[in-house]
Amino acid sequence: MNTRNENVNHSEVDQLGQLVELISVIVADDSLHGRWLNSLSFLENSGARKISAAQHPELVTEQILRHTVEESRHAWYLKRQIRKLPSVACPTYEPAYLVAPTATRQYLHKLDTAVSRLVKTELELVGQDLRSACYVLVTYAIEVKADLLYGNYERLLKDHKSEVSVRTILVDEENHLAEMADTVAQQFEDPQWWLEKVCEIEQEIFSNWLTAIQAETQDSRT
Repeated sequence: MNTRNENVNHSEVDQLGQLVELISVIVADDSLHGRWLNSLSFLENSGARKISAAQHPELVTEQILRHTVEESRHAWYLKRQIRKLPSVACPTYEPAYLVAPTATRQYLHKLDTAVSRLVKTELELVGQDLRSACYVLVTYAIEVKADLLYGNYERLLKDHKSEVSVRTILVDEENHLAEMADTVAQQFEDPQWWLEKVCEIEQEIFSNWLTAIQAETQDSRT
């Protein structure tokens, strides 16, 4: 099964410069950086909630439980990192404490909806079978992007000599990615097609999210 680096498509490569430039702007502004951390925390917490919602009432594996706990822990950890930014507070996930709040709140919902539609069309699954299949595919796509995002974020934090760090999250996400790739290989016919398809879907949603954040950072500097 391919690793994350082998699954990065040309669109993602082209987007890397935009991502690095955007994070560089964010980490240079404590107020903006706090809302960025809080937005990542929101996404991690939303992921944990979605994993819980997708669980079968009985067929719950150790892997699923661990993944749920780790996503919640990531959300908490990112919240704690905000304390390292002087005079910055983001106590809740209300819009004022997020970057591009509308796009941030819609990110996972749009991905879930699009992947669900794809699975329904291709496999005609419904109910718990649909939720379980979507959990695996959506999680894989998210972990591909998390590996890219957190890896570059950690590097830029070091470049800026920031006290904030996401290294421990990056390690977890790399492990999640390998697990989900193996799970897709076991559960889906033509797994490579599915991996590429869900990453294409996620890439478009991620691009729109980046554009919304970029517009907000530009507005704050004018």
